[in-house]
Amino acid sequence: MKLVAYKTRGSCTIRVAPLTRRWLDDQPQRFGYRCLPLTIGNQYGWEILSSCSFEVIWSSTSNSMEIKDMGDGDLPVDTHFGPGMLTFYPGYVFRTEPGYNLYITGPSNLPKDGIYPLTAVMETDWASTSFSMTWMVTRKDCAIRFDKGEPFCRFFPLQRSLIESVEPELTTLDRDPHTKERFEQWRENRRSVLSSEHDVSWDKTYMKGIHADGRPGAPDHQSKLNLKSFQVVDELP
Repeated sequence: MKLVAYKTRGSCTIRVAPLTRRWLDDQPQRFGYRCLPLTIGNQYGWEILSSCSFEVIWSSTSNSMEIKDMGDGDLPVDTHFGPGMLTFYPGYVFRTEPGYNLYITGPSNLPKDGIYPLTAVMETDWASTSFSMTWMVTRKDCAIRFDKGEPFCRFFPLQRSLIESVEPELTTLDRDPHTKERFEQWRENRRSVLSSEHDVSWDKTYMKGIHADGRPGAPDHQSKLNLKSFQVVDELP
């Protein structure tokens, strides 16, 4: 599947979302990396990086937003939506294949004190507009800093009709004896691991893509993503 980014302005860099997070590195034995759903979430998509460093303060006195440019690059932000809202301009028009949207949000599992990223979904298979990335300031009179090279946006394609084709059901495990049996095996195995007298215990079954009894799970189980970087194409055929 093709995902094309047409550059329109500025110098914001796009990169594959990384697996690592500093707060995970700082944990004892980097324990959080043992949660595979979390680390896959870290890597899910591409990030856009700030082209400069700046600070923003939402004044409770004047109800205005002050943006202080640190002078190390082009400033791709303003307060387009008014006080309390900080808007980034990535400088790209994205194009997906027919039937695919772009899910646009903040960097995953990377909380930032005093400000929160908003989420959007855009039909990028036909729209000829660029998009902006907006953050909501949640604390007044607090200097919030973005550094040059810091991610402010994450995106990935998703099939437009998929979510509306889902038929959700709510039931009990007794309706599916096969799933119930494997769940109970996993729960018992986890209890055994957590009650172990060893140092930090870790149930590795999901990481390995196997059930508690050793039988394999999905044949396409993933323990790491391998997304491709955007390739620069100066001239199209």
